[in-house]
Amino acid sequence: MFELPLNNFKKSIYSLFQEKKEFFKSKRKIEFWMKQHHSTQSDYSIIDNPNIEQKKEIPFVVNVHGHFSCFEQSLTWIPVKFYEIEGYFNCSDNQLKNLDFDPYKVQGKFICYSNQLASLAGCPQLADSIDASYNLLKDLLGLPEEVNHLNVSKNQLTSLLYCPKIIHGDFICTNNFIKNFQFGPDIISGSANFKDNPIESLEYFPDIKKSVQIRSKILFEKMVAINCLQESETNAFFNKDPNFWKNLHIISHQKEKALRENQIILNSMENSSFILKENKKIKKI
Repeated sequence: MFELPLNNFKKSIYSLFQEKKEFFKSKRKIEFWMKQHHSTQSDYSIIDNPNIEQKKEIPFVVNVHGHFSCFEQSLTWIPVKFYEIEGYFNCSDNQLKNLDFDPYKVQGKFICYSNQLASLAGCPQLADSIDASYNLLKDLLGLPEEVNHLNVSKNQLTSLLYCPKIIHGDFICTNNFIKNFQFGPDIISGSANFKDNPIESLEYFPDIKKSVQIRSKILFEKMVAINCLQESETNAFFNKDPNFWKNLHIISHQKEKALRENQIILNSMENSSFILKENKKIKKI
C-alpha cells in the first residue's frame, strides 16, 4: 500500500523513541503522539514538569482535562510523561513492560490490565481505583498505601507484600499463588475475592466488611483433617460472610494448638514409657 512520505517520516520518529525508551522533549512531538494515540480526545495541556529532579530528562508533562485512553494499540512504550488526569486513565491491552510514563494523580480509575508488567513501580499514588490484572506481577511494590478498589487477579503473586493497607472498596486477587494473608490489607471495606489461590492458612486474615470468596483445595482439606469443615463442603464455592472465615480461623487455630499440645504430651508419654522400659531392663540385668 502507498503511504505518504510524511506518514513514513512520522512513523520512523515514533519507532525510534519506542526502541530507545526515551521521553519526548519537545511539545511538537508530544502533540503529535497525543493526536495519534489519545482516543478519547479530551482536552489536554502540556506544561513544564513540576518535578525538578526529572526536569532535565523530562522537561514537559501532560495534564488531561477528562479521560485518557490508549487501549489496545500494541504499545511497548509510551514516550509521554503524564502528571494529572481528571478522569480515568486506560493503557490496557498493550505490551507495556513498565509504568514510567504514569501520572502522579488520576481522579478516576487507573486501568493497566493485560500488559507485560512485572512491576507496578511508577503507579499513580493518588487514584480512585486500580486494575492491574492479567500481568506478570510477582509483588505489589509501587501501589499506594490506600485505594478505593484494587484488582490484581491473574498475575504471579506469591504473597501480598506491599499491598495497600486500607482498601475502601473491593479487593480482587484471584488466580495467583497466595498461600496466606501475611502483609495483606488491614481493612477491606467492601468484598474480597481470593478464589483459586493455594491458600494454606487463615492466619493474618484481614478485617473485611462484606463477603469473602475463597476456593482452595489445600485449605479445605486441612480444615477437614482437623474437623473444622465437613467433607461435603470442600467442593463448594465459598462466598461467605467474613465472620465465617474469622470464626473458622479461630476454631482451626484452637484445634491446631490442642493437637500440638496433645502431640507433645503423647511424645512425652512415649519417652517416659521408653525410659521406664529401659530402667526395667537395667533392673532385670
